[in-house]
Amino acid sequence: MSKLEGESTSGNKESVGEENAADGQEVEATALLNLEKTTENVIYAPISSLKIGAVNWTIRGRCTRKSKMTPYETQTGKPGHMMSFDFQESSGLKIKGIAFNDAINALDHQVAVGKVYAITKAKVQRGYGKTKAGDQILFSPPTLLMSAMASDRRFSYNGLKNFNGYGTKTPFLIGVAGGTASGKSTVCSRIMEKLGQDEIDHRQRQVVCISQDSFYRELNPAESIKASKGLFNFDHPDAFDNQLILKTLKDILDGRVCKIPVYDFKTNSRKLDEFVTIYPADVLLFEGILVFYFPEIREVFHMKLFVDTDADTRLSRRVLRDIRERGRDLEQVLAQYTTLVKPAFEEFCLPTKKFADVIIPRGADNTVAIGLIVQHIRELLNYRNGNGLQQQRDRQLAQQQQQLQQQQSQTEENGKRNRHNSDSFFTRPH
Repeated sequence: MSKLEGESTSGNKESVGEENAADGQEVEATALLNLEKTTENVIYAPISSLKIGAVNWTIRGRCTRKSKMTPYETQTGKPGHMMSFDFQESSGLKIKGIAFNDAINALDHQVAVGKVYAITKAKVQRGYGKTKAGDQILFSPPTLLMSAMASDRRFSYNGLKNFNGYGTKTPFLIGVAGGTASGKSTVCSRIMEKLGQDEIDHRQRQVVCISQDSFYRELNPAESIKASKGLFNFDHPDAFDNQLILKTLKDILDGRVCKIPVYDFKTNSRKLDEFVTIYPADVLLFEGILVFYFPEIREVFHMKLFVDTDADTRLSRRVLRDIRERGRDLEQVLAQYTTLVKPAFEEFCLPTKKFADVIIPRGADNTVAIGLIVQHIRELLNYRNGNGLQQQRDRQLAQQQQQLQQQQSQTEENGKRNRHNSDSFFTRPH
């Protein structure tokens, strides 16, 4: 391990997906690397603390060198390729990363010199070949590499084991954006289901979900007439009460009980004197087509997800939804989509994809991505509640008790053996 200079504040992002071998799509979530980022305090392991063979750690470092792919020959004579990287932490200490063959495909296009990454689930090993100058980390499944910032406010939801830096009273806000009918609500529902939150009384839930649809603003008479004819653009940023959204999110961050309007899509208006009460929770999912459009709202989220579904699928879903649930006719839905929805998506929604920390292709069909997000939230909840530390103490206590019982059993067994041996070989004097 040696010194390098400088530190970057830039990050990166990458899609999270699942394998589809049938059509040859790239393996993303199940592949070597998953690039994530969020605003979570983390205690990273210093590079100097890594031991040979260690795998349970998370480090953060800037990629300062990325080699070209180099051919080599295995001991059995088979051809292969390797690539090496240097990662430097803020202290200036660096460690080399090595990848071989298939692992290179993931690293080559996801890792860039100058970017800062959090790395976990890689194996520490002795340097060999031309890398004997020091220890190195081997990139291979299930290694995870996440984009990070130069500050400590980054994390790996698979590698992180310390949430102590995160306030136990501040809710963790997750924004979920995506085009109309992309599957945002379904993704959130699946997350709630997997966490078992849908079966809990809404006043006691640790995870709650709110839709941006609840915050459509009241229309004036002229706008109401246009809306009834399918001519009002509900996919435009001005269609939302953004000040109310911002106030609600800040109230939630402050742990206040909030009342959310209920919007009636059949009348294009809020239901009079009808609200949904949101009680303080540990995690909030806020989904909508334009939740990342306004900077002051976007910056409130600790984590940002973008549900990415192809246009044809979104259109077919919207047609079915608007006819069945919102009382629209087919001609009106198609005309509205062509003249308003599609242009608005391309102008206002799609550009916000670049702000996402995690991109979820295929929406709710992407069970791998949803599973990873659920895993992160579950781990967050455990540590927020102190369960993670308590579970660790319980495991340590159980191990100590087990060791004590084993020692006692061994002592008793030795005693029995000694008594048996004494009886067998004792000879009375004559």
